[in-house]
Amino acid sequence: MKAFFGKIWGGKWLPYILYALGLAAVLPYAFCYVNNPDAYQYISIARKITAGHFSLSINGYWSPLISWIISVPLFLGIGSIAAFKLVQVLIGFFTIKAWLKLLEFFGFENWNKKILGLVIIPFVLNYAILNPTADLLFLTLLLYVLNILLQNDWMHSRRASVRLGLLGACLYFAKAFGFPLFIALLLLTILFSFFEKDKKGILRKMLPVFVVFIAMSSLWILHISIKYHGFTISKAAKFNMSKEVAPLPGQIMQLPVLRGPLLSPPDEYAISAWEAPGEMLDLTPINPIADWSYYTQIIQRNLYSIWYNDFRNQIGFIFSFMLFGFVIFRNRNTVKLSRSVLFLFFALVIIYAGYALILVHPRYIWICTWILLLLSVWMWEKIYIDKKWTNDLKRFVVILILLLAVKRPVKEILFTEDTDMPLLWIGKGLTNPFQTMSITYRPEKFLQKAVEDLKKLLDFKGNIASLNTHDGERHAYSSSLYIANEFGQQYFGPLDESLSSEEMRAQLEAFGIKYLLVWNHDAWNPANETWSKKLFFEPNLGLTVFGLF
Repeated sequence: MKAFFGKIWGGKWLPYILYALGLAAVLPYAFCYVNNPDAYQYISIARKITAGHFSLSINGYWSPLISWIISVPLFLGIGSIAAFKLVQVLIGFFTIKAWLKLLEFFGFENWNKKILGLVIIPFVLNYAILNPTADLLFLTLLLYVLNILLQNDWMHSRRASVRLGLLGACLYFAKAFGFPLFIALLLLTILFSFFEKDKKGILRKMLPVFVVFIAMSSLWILHISIKYHGFTISKAAKFNMSKEVAPLPGQIMQLPVLRGPLLSPPDEYAISAWEAPGEMLDLTPINPIADWSYYTQIIQRNLYSIWYNDFRNQIGFIFSFMLFGFVIFRNRNTVKLSRSVLFLFFALVIIYAGYALILVHPRYIWICTWILLLLSVWMWEKIYIDKKWTNDLKRFVVILILLLAVKRPVKEILFTEDTDMPLLWIGKGLTNPFQTMSITYRPEKFLQKAVEDLKKLLDFKGNIASLNTHDGERHAYSSSLYIANEFGQQYFGPLDESLSSEEMRAQLEAFGIKYLLVWNHDAWNPANETWSKKLFFEPNLGLTVFGLF
């Protein structure tokens, strides 16, 4: 038995086995968890593809690649949430493979390489199961791009150059930020080459990569530019660069659709107005030059987000400490900063800087956490301590680093968020994870059951709106989208709760709303009104469904 487990520990399949076991442990509880309205927009676009509405699936706000992939299981008859989770789970295996390849390239000590390969599992589980968006796909593609760029062999192979250009285009198809990021990484490669012996012919070697990248990217750029009547690589940046979306210091980003008024979806097959937010909402654009003082506050807030997410009590703090120790205590005669380490460091800076100019969200900078983790362990390996107990000390510190790193994904899996909470809760979560998850994800179970009960009670067809609770509006918005998605109907968003009952009625009638979802909002109860009828009540969710007119 000992020999069997020793073989597993020493084998290359251990990370994949642990990932599969983690999926088996977490998925039964979090399968229906989708607390992000973005997920339903990708699903809606994928449905248009499977239904043959290709022109309507062209969207400048949501990059297409994840929807293209989701459309395959949707076409095979798999349910939308299940299809998205299936795609995420499969992407996770490729994420692990790319990460292990990166560790192999950096030549870590065998023990550190194994631990770094395993510590990534909670991250991938979190990203795959709890975050059905395009961000895991983007992270994975970026890992593959970095793997190729760090190895200069591609410069001597036309096939490898074409592959790199295709990966760059896929990076853009996954998220619009991939377009400028890929160009910046190529320019960084050129800059490094000019300072090295292989600078001869670097521009000629780069040409096939640029040609393939631009040619493939142009296929999508052409379509969205025609749709929006002007050259564009994406409408997302313009939307995020508005006063209604970009938060200032001290503010939390709030979706501008959370408080109403009701908004029509952009077309008859779209699930909500959030599918084309820049077209459906009246926004105030920010001009970085004309609004410089305002814009600097946005950058400041984005830098605060980076500090809070990756540096304050996080792995970035350890990275800073390791960087200081590396500079002071490394053996300068034998240890130098390699091209690969410097390249990865500058790639980290580019990613941070790029997002800081527009909008920072934790899932946008997942890759930065991983790069900080990799560089921290690499620098710790190079710190020179001439003592017999060096190896034991180094292993102990690596374990501490990794425990700090996994704090966030483990807390998010157990509690769906990484916030300050009593140590007693954390202790119970770690000692009784299954019981904790059964409590954490109970609302999703109730929501799934409510949909099943509604399907038995009535033929749920018609436009849907909601009246959301004062707290947790994002969750109420996502839950309303979940119901609309399950019934294949359109969701017109929440009512403005400041309106009077008569004003609400007029707005509901104007938009042809047939069903109103009321979430824990006792102030509105038209039980005596002839134009509404209470159809369903779920006490565990605080959800009342009214049929209107």
